[in-house]
Amino acid sequence: MDSVIKYFVFVVGVLFWTARWCDQLLCNLRRKNVLELGPSLNRSMIWFLVGLCFVAGFVAQPLAVVHARATYHPILLLVQLHITIVAFVLFYCQASAMSCVTKDGRWDVTMIVVKVLSILIPFVPSMVIFNIIVFDGNPDYNYPDCLSKNFSRCDAGVGIAAPCLVLFAWVPLAVESYAHQGRSVSVASWAQCCGIIGALLPLMALYDRPEREVPGIVFYGLMALAEFALCMSHLIWLWRTRQYRQDAAAQGITFDELADKYATVGFTFPFAASRKWTQKDPVRPQQASRRRSADILLQMRRLQTQTLRLPMMRPRAAHISADDASLDDVPLEELPRPASVRNML
Repeated sequence: MDSVIKYFVFVVGVLFWTARWCDQLLCNLRRKNVLELGPSLNRSMIWFLVGLCFVAGFVAQPLAVVHARATYHPILLLVQLHITIVAFVLFYCQASAMSCVTKDGRWDVTMIVVKVLSILIPFVPSMVIFNIIVFDGNPDYNYPDCLSKNFSRCDAGVGIAAPCLVLFAWVPLAVESYAHQGRSVSVASWAQCCGIIGALLPLMALYDRPEREVPGIVFYGLMALAEFALCMSHLIWLWRTRQYRQDAAAQGITFDELADKYATVGFTFPFAASRKWTQKDPVRPQQASRRRSADILLQMRRLQTQTLRLPMMRPRAAHISADDASLDDVPLEELPRPASVRNML
């Protein structure tokens, strides 16, 4: 692969990663929260561990910058610097999403400035310390010299630490996905695809080099693997809930509103009701509570009749329709939100 093509692949990959992180950043800003764990996992110990994972994932980015400088790869260093800046902004917004919001829902500008300074002040000296420890203050310290030593500080402190720590950045998203039966709430489907592509493109460029950067390959390989696992979990959730989502579409409501109806009336719903904050145009109350057409009502009556005629054979789709048919007289606008949704707001 030509060097110009490699540079282009790196730049395209970092653009995809920027789009993926911006989607998660906008999601956090929109809901003014870091994660949606629900009441079952909304405990102080869980949030403490989640915070440690965020910090570990963020520390991995400056280490990757130091490793890029050790490899003496200018375009890789530029890409890692860009990713580090984006990761810093994302980490700041995640760390201050709850504490920088006033009671009326507005952002406290003073607290935002204080938090930015509190993170920038230790961040700049830490990069200087990394430079002194890894390069001994010598800007000409090169990666081949580092390779000639057995298990040197460059390999142990940077090449191994960065790939190990970067995987912690996906632990909070995995916990959130587990709390919603595999559903990805903080990252949209298109952003997950951008994350996979953004990790695979630099991986291809690094793998094609004459002297392969094993720590860099492992770094981007773990990022691609984690993003792919998150995407596959969301696809499995979509497949498992396809009948419920089809039934909700037949009623003219969303999947979350159908889950609210089940929880309010007392029916057992196998999938947790969670707000999809990544939706840019949420359903308005008047749209969700509009009257259903005569065709849909007739279809619901037929399904209810078929279910009553077959008491011993209750297929999944018929069972869903029978439950929803009994909820016809329940207005959506008068239904209170379940406790799981109220606690997450």
